[in-house]
Amino acid sequence: MHACHCIDANCRLPSCQKMKRVVIHMKNCKRKRQENGDCPICKQLIALCCYHAKHCQKIKCLIPFCFYIKRKIKQQQLQQRSQQTQLLR
Repeated sequence: MHACHCIDANCRLPSCQKMKRVVIHMKNCKRKRQENGDCPICKQLIALCCYHAKHCQKIKCLIPFCFYIKRKIKQQQLQQRSQQTQLLR
């Protein structure tokens, strides 16, 4: 994601400006902090970050939540393997 690496406040890529606004929105969103956390903008960004994290090989990735999502994916994979091993016994 270009916007996560871009430091140019006047970047001419329209998608960059939009993504920067979405990231700022998520940092300040009050709806996601409520019980149901039902903010479509935040959900869309999380979905995009999840898609990215599934394929990301970088150790120190700058994409929001990438590290945490990759860690959660690994935990889920380990849990699934453990459950499969127990079923085969």
